[in-house]
Amino acid sequence: MAATENPAPASEATVVLAVRELQKTFETKKGPPVEALRSVSFEADAGRVTGLIGADGAGKTTLIRIAAGLLSPTHGSMTVLGLDSVTDAIHIQQQVGYMPQKFGLYQDLTVQENMDLYADLQAVPTGERPSRYAQLLEMTGFAALYPATGRCALGRHETETRTGLLPDQISAAASVG
Repeated sequence: MAATENPAPASEATVVLAVRELQKTFETKKGPPVEALRSVSFEADAGRVTGLIGADGAGKTTLIRIAAGLLSPTHGSMTVLGLDSVTDAIHIQQQVGYMPQKFGLYQDLTVQENMDLYADLQAVPTGERPSRYAQLLEMTGFAALYPATGRCALGRHETETRTGLLPDQISAAASVG
C-alpha cells in the first residue's frame, strides 16, 4: 500500500484503530525468538474509550508502538485514523502523540533544552515553538515556573521543596512537546 498523500481527518473516521491478525516477533541473541503479539485483531471506534489490559509482557506496549508508527509488525496490519501504520507512519505521528512509560528525558538538560530537543526531533517549525511551548506549560501547570533554568535532575525532596511538584510531573512536562 502506498503512503496516503492527504490523510483524512480523524473526525471523518468511524473506526480509528483497526488491527488485523497482528503479529510481532523479536529475535534474541540467545535462545528462541520472543513472540510479543500473536494474531491480534480488534477495532476501536471513534468516540469510545478503549483500553488495553494485560499482564506485564502481554504485548500492550508493542501494540501501541506499532500504532504510533515506531515499530513494524512481523505479520498482519494496523490502520490508525485510516492510515497504514507502516507506510503512513509519518502522517500518523503528525496526528497522534505517544508517551512511553519510560520516556527519554535528558536530566542534564534544562526544561527549555528538553523542549527544544523534542521540537527538533519532531521537526516543529521554529516560528511555532513559542506558542506550542506556552500551551504545553499552561496545560501541565508549569507556566508559573517558567522559565525553568535549572537542570531536570533535581532530587525528589529538592524538587518538591522548590516547586511543590513531584519529579515525574516535571519530567512529563519537559518531555511532552
